[in-house]
Amino acid sequence: MIPPCQFRQATLAHLEELSLLFDGYRVFYEQASDIERARNFVQERLTENDTVFFMAIDRAGKGCGFVHLFPIFTSVGTQKHWLLNDLFVAADHRGEGLGRELIRKAKAFAVQTKAKGLLLQTALNNTTAQKLYENENFVRDETTCWYEWLS
Repeated sequence: MIPPCQFRQATLAHLEELSLLFDGYRVFYEQASDIERARNFVQERLTENDTVFFMAIDRAGKGCGFVHLFPIFTSVGTQKHWLLNDLFVAADHRGEGLGRELIRKAKAFAVQTKAKGLLLQTALNNTTAQKLYENENFVRDETTCWYEWLS
């Protein structure tokens, strides 16, 4: 059952709640808590308008989760794609369907912006997320190999 949350595109008015969630996301991925760093990053993204956040917000105005989309492009397809870079639901709201609803907001946004679709990657051992994505009709790509270069 989905708790009584509103789902909306985040703006600077949501900066404090989104920053707390974003810090929780970073901690989930074994980074040290750093609210100021999270706030600066989120504020820059919202100010520069270079990414899109959708949030789940409860009746008290508390952030419950978010999805973060980055625009990318397919040269061969000559279209925009959205990279679903981050999906996070606060620990006290997991199992309530918020992740699914946030993904659906991202999918609707992709359709609205006439994008080819959504791309994402997740850890090989994150089977919970993999099941969610597959239940939402994401197809695992078995034909490409990702590489990374770090400076």
